[in-house]
Amino acid sequence: MTPRAHAHTCDSEDRALQECNPSAGSCRGLRKHPPAPGPLGSGPANPQMTHTTSPAPDDSASHGAKAKNSFLTPSRMNKKLLSLYSLKFNPFSSDVPVEALWVPPPLESFCWRIEQQIGEGGFALAIGEPGSGKSASLRVLRERLSALREVQVGVLTRPQAGLADFYRELGELFGVVLAPHNRWASAKVLREKWHQHIDCSLCRPILLMDEAQESCLPVLNELRLLSSAELDSRSILTVVLAGDRRLGAKLDSPELLPLASRIRSRLRTESLPAPQLAECLGHLLKGAGNPRLLTAPLVQTLCEHAAGNLRLLMNMAGELLAAACHQERDTLDEKLYFEVFALDPKPAAAKRVRAA
Repeated sequence: MTPRAHAHTCDSEDRALQECNPSAGSCRGLRKHPPAPGPLGSGPANPQMTHTTSPAPDDSASHGAKAKNSFLTPSRMNKKLLSLYSLKFNPFSSDVPVEALWVPPPLESFCWRIEQQIGEGGFALAIGEPGSGKSASLRVLRERLSALREVQVGVLTRPQAGLADFYRELGELFGVVLAPHNRWASAKVLREKWHQHIDCSLCRPILLMDEAQESCLPVLNELRLLSSAELDSRSILTVVLAGDRRLGAKLDSPELLPLASRIRSRLRTESLPAPQLAECLGHLLKGAGNPRLLTAPLVQTLCEHAAGNLRLLMNMAGELLAAACHQERDTLDEKLYFEVFALDPKPAAAKRVRAA
């Protein structure tokens, strides 16, 4: 093809492209830019568009910067909070280090009983209202049991799962390959694994289940049958269930009475009086490195308005700490409490003020 014919062909293609898409460039301009490579350089990013016009303005850098800044904002605030008040960690957050958690006498007794029970196996129960410290109690228990020699601790993270997912998670926790569709074979493999562990360490494997009130009846009954051996004369697993009052009601049902009768150790977390709440706050502040972060009147006010609930207490104290950090206050006192938790004025009162 001669150069003149080639130029004529390109002009025809340009006109055709502009008729179909007026915003498209010329044929010569299109051919100046090669196809954009795919993610791994194996081909064009979009197989249906092998030609591109001039590259569109790339705002990914600015978008990435915005995302990065928004992502780092909580981290920067946390660093500012820790440095401003000389804290090792946020004493009111949910991820307080386990060694800094407050351990009341009932929890201390419960942990000791579980440590003695792992040699024989069986069931244990921690029950209480939401926010009363059940999950924190399990964290303390897991930390202490994990520190023991040759003790294997597993935590079920999906209590609401059905039988198939229940076996899948057990297989992952104890390092065995299970076939959920073949329940007999899965139970056999698990029990053999637990027997081997008992023969080597003389301790039963431990299984912790938080939010156990969400578990279905077949899963709880399957757990009871798995842990029983030799005509129910021997237990090959230690199971600790934790949940609210719905778990207690579920255990009272006729279907779960055989499991309820096997519970050997119990922990009941209840609403705490103001002095114990104040003791918990003092313990956390001391562990965080600033026992004088809250004034004594503020501690008393928080404990009186927490309704005996640890989670509510920590949420209120955390909100005050965030507000004080935002305002860069030196101390957290009652004045800040009334500013943060002040009730909005009633609309009727506002109207009367405007009318006057």
